Amino acid sequence: MRWSAGAAGLDAGPATLLALLAAILVTGGFHEDGLADVADGLGAHVGRERKLEILRDSRVGTYGALALVFAVAFPLTVLTPLSDGEVLRAALAAHVLGRWSTLPHSLLLTPARPDGKGTLLRATPAVTVAASAYSAAIVVACGGVGPGAVALAVAVIVTLAGAAVLRRKLGGATGDGFGAVNKLVELATYAALAAAWA
Repeated sequence: MRWSAGAAGLDAGPATLLALLAAILVTGGFHEDGLADVADGLGAHVGRERKLEILRDSRVGTYGALALVFAVAFPLTVLTPLSDGEVLRAALAAHVLGRWSTLPHSLLLTPARPDGKGTLLRATPAVTVAASAYSAAIVVACGGVGPGAVALAVAVIVTLAGAAVLRRKLGGATGDGFGAVNKLVELATYAALAAAWA
C-alpha cells in the first residue's frame, strides 16, 4: 500500500498514513475500538463494575480519543523514515504478533464477565505453543534474527504487562482487552524493529 501511494507521487509521510489507514479499514477498526474502550475504562476513577460498564458504552471519551490519536501518530512517526520494504516487513511482523498476543492472553486470564466477549476465545496450551512457533518464524523471517528476537521479546513483555493490568483493573479478560493488547503489541513491534534496524 505504501509503495502504491509512493508510486502515485506521495512522500513517505502521507504514503505511510494511507497504509496505516488501509490496515485499519481492512480489520474494521476492531482493535482500535478495543484500545479506545479500555483507555476510557481504565482512565475513569471508578470501581471495577463501572469500568466494565464503560467498556460496553459505544461512545468515545477523552482517554479513548487520545488513545486513538496515539495509535495513528506513533506508528506514523516510527515507520515514515523506513524504506518501503522495511515498512512492509514491520507491518507483517506487527500484525502477526498483535494477533498472537490474544492466545496467551486468553490462557492467562479468566473472563471478567460470564456473559462478556472475554469468554469467546479460550486457547488451549497446545494451540498457543504451535501458534507461538509459527508466529516466531514469521517475525524472524521478516525482521532478521536479531531484530526479530527483540520484537518477540517486546511482544511477550507487552502481552504479560497488559494481561496483568487488565486482571488488576477489570478482574479478567474482555473482548476490548484482547483488542487493546493486540494493538499495543502491534505498536511496540513497530518500535522494536525500527530501533533494531537503525
